[in-house]
Amino acid sequence: MAATHSSPQFESKSERLEHPHVATLNAMVKQWREGPGSPVVPWFDPDDAGAAARVLILMESPAPATAEMGAAAFCSLDNDDRSNRTMRSIMAEVGLARSACVKWNVVPSVLPTRAPTFADIDAARPMLIAVLAQLPALEVVVAVGRPALHGLTRAVWAGELPGLYRLVSTPHPSQRTALAAIAAADRLHSTLTRVAEHIATAEG
Repeated sequence: MAATHSSPQFESKSERLEHPHVATLNAMVKQWREGPGSPVVPWFDPDDAGAAARVLILMESPAPATAEMGAAAFCSLDNDDRSNRTMRSIMAEVGLARSACVKWNVVPSVLPTRAPTFADIDAARPMLIAVLAQLPALEVVVAVGRPALHGLTRAVWAGELPGLYRLVSTPHPSQRTALAAIAAADRLHSTLTRVAEHIATAEG
């Protein structure tokens, strides 16, 4: 199940795809990638909590830079784009540890440069449900952006969620204007602060 990437950081991740906390999740990714014409679905990051996650950070779809990684792509907070840089920075500020979190996209396969449509979200929903079923310790799902929230709510309406979680939503940090980006970052900061407080309280 090896993957390669030019960055030493990502080379290290590729060597740990089958570590116990991500083995089952990445086995699913491998299945989704198999066969002619199958989509490129990024690997789960072994530097996250994997199947032990208490918080799922659910975003929209892989960024163009992630798509360019091809078969070596990871769904990772370490990906070098503005959204992930903002997420990492705010998580560090509010004390939300990656050891409690796993990141995923409501449409996990690479799309053309556009936002996911309802058709994309519905087609990917079985993969979202399969991922949620592999997160037995999950307590909170953070829907980042409208497509992520739509995917979750449509799964709720269909009665497909395999567990009970706190569902919270926040705008996607990648916004078209500077003012909207500032507002989105403020909302994200507030949301992740509440999530970090919940995790800390539960631990205490």
